[in-house]
Amino acid sequence: WIVKASLASRDAARIALGSATTLDDGNGGRAQGQVLRIADAADPLTRTVPVDIQLDTPPPAARSGLVVSLSITPAPVPARSTVPLAALRDGHGGRAFLFVLESGSTTAKRLSVEIEQVDGDRAYMAIGQDPEHGDGVGMVSCIDLTATGDLSGKALWTNKTVGRTISTPSVVDGLIYQAEYNGNIHCLDAKTGKTLWMHATNSRIWSSTLVADGKVYCGNEDGELVILQAGREKKLLGKVEFFTPIYGSPVIANDTLYVTTMTHLFAVGR
Repeated sequence: WIVKASLASRDAARIALGSATTLDDGNGGRAQGQVLRIADAADPLTRTVPVDIQLDTPPPAARSGLVVSLSITPAPVPARSTVPLAALRDGHGGRAFLFVLESGSTTAKRLSVEIEQVDGDRAYMAIGQDPEHGDGVGMVSCIDLTATGDLSGKALWTNKTVGRTISTPSVVDGLIYQAEYNGNIHCLDAKTGKTLWMHATNSRIWSSTLVADGKVYCGNEDGELVILQAGREKKLLGKVEFFTPIYGSPVIANDTLYVTTMTHLFAVGR
């Protein structure tokens, strides 16, 4: 028998493959088992981690719709912690959280990070804390993927004109298009990190930029889809009003532009 469950990320981090489990049907019936599988990342919709549990014997009085309680024995705490690559891929739009222990204490500080774009032998990433903290300092960095060892402080370049962001950059034709939480859209030279232009949308940006058909698309919290010409010179092509906040990134597939607002999904053809 396999039981499929979903756990909050903080709880999934406390168990391991083989962790002992007990299923209780509430009427005195119990079944023992162990954790068979733990998903590499949380479900993007429910924000919970799928877990499969193998029972040693069928649950007593098993039937469709049976409500049970399940307990899982936490795994021993390891001497040191590691962060799997799959965990860094979790979250919406490349956004993830790292919990870093402060030096000399057991207090963990939550940092919001972006798992960013890779172009050839370079990776580009932007940083910033939670949006609930408001505007703040940020930075876009470029690192050499052919380098080895500790690359701390050894970025090929950094750009600190881009403030706090929860958006993933778009890298196209040697240019980086990076949205900032305060509503600005930046265009950087991917080789040098130099700012080429900046466009203010005057509203919060939660989504990431999309580059397609020579245009840069980005939605904001005022429900505007801003359309800019891709290139080294800034040119605003237009704005489309959707009247409700746009928190998700626009997507293009099969010659159709998909825009998700807080209330609707729109499909826009050519």
